[in-house]
Order: sequence, then structure tokens, then C-alpha cells
Amino acid sequence: HKLTAIVLDKTGTITKGQPSVTDVVVSESVAEPVGAQDELLRLAASAERGSEHPLGESIVRSARERGLVLSEPTGFEGIAGHGIAATVDSHKVLLGNLRLMEREGVHLNGLGPKAEQLQADAKTAMWMAVDGQASALIGVADTIKEGSKEAVAALHKLGLTVVMMTGDNEATAQAIAKEVGIER
Repeated sequence: HKLTAIVLDKTGTITKGQPSVTDVVVSESVAEPVGAQDELLRLAASAERGSEHPLGESIVRSARERGLVLSEPTGFEGIAGHGIAATVDSHKVLLGNLRLMEREGVHLNGLGPKAEQLQADAKTAMWMAVDGQASALIGVADTIKEGSKEAVAALHKLGLTVVMMTGDNEATAQAIAKEVGIER
């Protein structure tokens, strides 16, 4: 018997398993001061304070690293498979996936193509709505572990087919696989 292929789990094997905020893309239709990048990140992090989800934790961590002062959310609600809802400083904040925005009847304010671009760049696009309007996309990415690309190259050199398994969406998965030299 001869080994011909190896399957690697993405999270924690190829990537660090600790996502971090990479982008805050503000909708052009959001007025200042709510539309300021740091203010939107502060509102998102404040809403996520009660969350134990890794993406929520990454938003809170990023806001604290920027020295933003968080508020206490009220009416926090985790919406399984969609995201969260909370009230922060009298603003109704929704944070989650596109399905959450559609479910709540939120106008997307032209952010769709920007979400697709984030996903093509191996990032998770978290949709944020403030007071019923799509206000921002928060790009979150799990960074590739040092040595992952070299390890994959070494496995290829041994004649092995390298396959990556992940629960991520296909665009994100393909971008990470490409970055480390995995074909599938």
C-alpha cells in the first residue's frame, strides 16, 4: 500500500484558527457620524460583546486594539445561522450574513459586489445594518499559518495530492487553497 493523497483541515492546520478584522467597508449612503469607519466598528463590537462566536470575538478584539470605547448592548439576540441583533446607544444593530439582511428586509445599499470581492479575497463578509440600512461590510479573515505554504510544497514534492477540507464558502476556500498551493 502506498499513500497517494493527504487531506488537511483548513482551520487550525493551514490557518491559525483565530480570525481577525481586515476591512471595514462603509456604504456610501450612510451619513456621518454613524458612517465613520471607527464608529461603525465600535457599534458592531458593542453589539457583539455578548457573543461567543469567533467572528464576533474578532470584531470586539479589533475595536479594543484601536482603542474604541464599547457600549453595553441591550436586547442582544443570537439568530442561529444568521447573526445577531442588539440595540447599541439607541441604534438597532444587525450583524451577520446576507440571509439575515434579506430576512429583516434591509436595503443592501449597493454593497453586494463589495461582499463578493471580500469573499474572493479569502475573507468572510459580515453584513452590518444600523437602523434598517445596510451600513457596512466587515471583512474577517483567518490568517495562514507560517510554514503552511512550504509544508504543502513539500507534500507535493513527495508526489502526494493535497486536498483541503473546510466549512467555508467556496470562494473563500478557493482563495486560501490557491494561496498555499492546493488545487482542491
